[in-house]
Amino acid sequence: MVPERGAELDRLIDDAEQRSASPLQAYVLDRLDGASGPEWLGGQTLEQAVRSTEMLGMRIQFGASKKPSEMTPDNWGAAGRAGYEVTSRGEPAIRDALHQMQAEFRGVSGKPGCREIFGPFYEALSSTKNRKDAGDITRILREHIFDTMDVAAGQAVLGCVLDERRLHSVQSLASETGLDPRTLRNVLAARGLIPVEQRITGHHVFDAEKGREVAGSVLRLTHVSALRKALGCTRPLADQPLDERLLHAISDGSSTAAGRTWKGVDNREIERFLEALRDAARPVDIVPTGMVPIAKAAEKAKLLSVEIVHLILGGFLDNVARLRDGNDYSAILVDPAEVRAQSHSVLAGMCASAAFGRLKIPKTAGWALVGRREGPGLDPLVITGRTRQHQFYRFSEEAVATFMSQFTTEARLATKYDLERRVVVSHLKNARVRPALDASQIGVSIYRAVDMPELELT
Repeated sequence: MVPERGAELDRLIDDAEQRSASPLQAYVLDRLDGASGPEWLGGQTLEQAVRSTEMLGMRIQFGASKKPSEMTPDNWGAAGRAGYEVTSRGEPAIRDALHQMQAEFRGVSGKPGCREIFGPFYEALSSTKNRKDAGDITRILREHIFDTMDVAAGQAVLGCVLDERRLHSVQSLASETGLDPRTLRNVLAARGLIPVEQRITGHHVFDAEKGREVAGSVLRLTHVSALRKALGCTRPLADQPLDERLLHAISDGSSTAAGRTWKGVDNREIERFLEALRDAARPVDIVPTGMVPIAKAAEKAKLLSVEIVHLILGGFLDNVARLRDGNDYSAILVDPAEVRAQSHSVLAGMCASAAFGRLKIPKTAGWALVGRREGPGLDPLVITGRTRQHQFYRFSEEAVATFMSQFTTEARLATKYDLERRVVVSHLKNARVRPALDASQIGVSIYRAVDMPELELT
């Protein structure tokens, strides 16, 4: 079998470096003896099991740039050991290893491809020169790529074509929709589909359908500055439906979200809101005696216009009309006397804007506190309409006072001690006072009142 014979062969053996059998070599010997081994490896032919283990181990041990032709026998031994540690634990461990390979490219600019990430491991499986069936490892890698990377519909990966795109990147979704990538990145970050860091790598991926939904809302977006025109009312009145969550911005407006694109409303939502108002009113050709637009009724009843809208949508007003030739907010008419009477019996407590203003917190932060069961939370009064189709929140004086006695904010402390907010923040930091709810979670830090040190500063 070999050219060396007799004493020459003995010398070759004596001079060779000895090492113990690797776990992969031990597995092969046991399998040849008929012993059962790890389940996933047992489902492959012996050649498939060894080859997939060594190639996976080569990528794990030596990175993506090492070539098989550069591997020494010692290198292959190390690759076998590293690979067997993974393949012996089956498909979940293999997928974890593939995720780790991708994690090496986190923060790298550009869009790394399969060859760049998986190196010779992918090359060996995708090569047209390799006519041998590599076994189940091909399916695992292919499905992992489909599930975690930006692959277009119709693109072939390791012998199979992806029928429908599963994931998008900012760049691929921008190309598909025609949106500016910077605008799209800001909105996707605000909606939580991609990280909120200022510099986001272009290859971060997210669910394709959710991404298209967000992109669609941007394409249908009405900026809040133009909302008054869409609703047919003044700017202050247009802000109130947003404050009360009758209309929702395309994101929650988190202070950590880049850009200002979130400050807009999907046109479909605006139309649904106006349609609900129209459906709650009877059409008329002229203004009935004693009836006035919502804004005028709000002045007479000393209410917010949005509070009257709640009464209308909740079915609490019997006398609601709509000018037949009008489709917006200003065309809705109500009876101020009925509004005043119903407000006393229905509108208990205070509205969200008043409650959050009393607490000196932004409206988005206030809504994040509503109904929280762990840590700082604000219990609302839930008002359900007569038709059960509309529900809204009010806040009792007691609930607001209780929250104020238990929790505080940097803004309230600054007002209490007549200090600049930055001075309060510095003092809290020096005193090592930790917030009960951090600004990264809801946009403002909430502190327990009992944790507050006395701020005896001038």
